Amino acid sequence: MIIDLHFHTDRFSPCSRMPLSEGLKRAKEIGLDGVCITEHDQFHQNDNLQLLSDVYGIKIFVGTEIYTKEGDILCFGLNTIPQDRITARELVQRMETLGGATVAAHPFRDNFRGIGELIVNLPGLTAVEAFNGNTSDEHNQMALDLAREKGIPLTGSSDAHSAERVGIFATEFPGVIENMDDLIRALRSGDCTPVRFTGEPGCFKSLV
Repeated sequence: MIIDLHFHTDRFSPCSRMPLSEGLKRAKEIGLDGVCITEHDQFHQNDNLQLLSDVYGIKIFVGTEIYTKEGDILCFGLNTIPQDRITARELVQRMETLGGATVAAHPFRDNFRGIGELIVNLPGLTAVEAFNGNTSDEHNQMALDLAREKGIPLTGSSDAHSAERVGIFATEFPGVIENMDDLIRALRSGDCTPVRFTGEPGCFKSLV
């Protein structure tokens, strides 16, 4: 399955201009199997997600992107949003206790929102987003090189804030991902591969 793990909507992320319906339509058009909505510091709240999943024929998961004191971390399986801004280490430890998964988002983006080289000194970090659709090739390469050097699993995501960006990068999982538990297990096992959309519907190329 191919899933875009980093996806923002205009309803809950002020920086996004993408209605959820437009993002899902685009995701289906290009051949994604699923998306994970990761709003900034909150959960996407929509009682109709299962209906939308059925309508568009695509899996919808809900995570969140937490802005820690050192930078952004994608969280899968978080139960409550931290009330105060906490450190990356505190967040990762909390997610470990919950049995969730954490991915360092765009770690070398030069807007003070990436945790940078801390990825190598963060016990319990699940994976590194080595390919982010809103980050320069140079900074993605830095994340890729360091994660490879340290043997940290890699993911790809669009970080889409507009429909045309959905699925530029995504993550391929060899098994079927039916729910958040499946997604977390796959991420924690490292059984995932970043991919790039080639421009042809249903065609994605492995990046590693």
